[in-house]
Amino acid sequence: MILIYPLFTYAALTKAQKAALALKRGGIMASVIRAPGVLGAEGCAYAVRALTDDTEGAMRLLRAAGASPRRLYYPDEGSDRWRRTS
Repeated sequence: MILIYPLFTYAALTKAQKAALALKRGGIMASVIRAPGVLGAEGCAYAVRALTDDTEGAMRLLRAAGASPRRLYYPDEGSDRWRRTS
């Protein structure tokens, strides 16, 4: 099992904090960070980094908590770039 660090992005800090708490309550390690520069330019100033191999499960937790992200990104292997998925 390979764990990845998807980034769930948010415009507001309080929404990102709500999302991180929902993931933690669901058993997923999560932390709020400032969105990497290129992502911040898209209007997403904050991100929640989650340690999970079940992104779909994480999304269900976030939707149930009323904390759906603006966008979801995955790291590109072997680089410092991010790949947008939604």
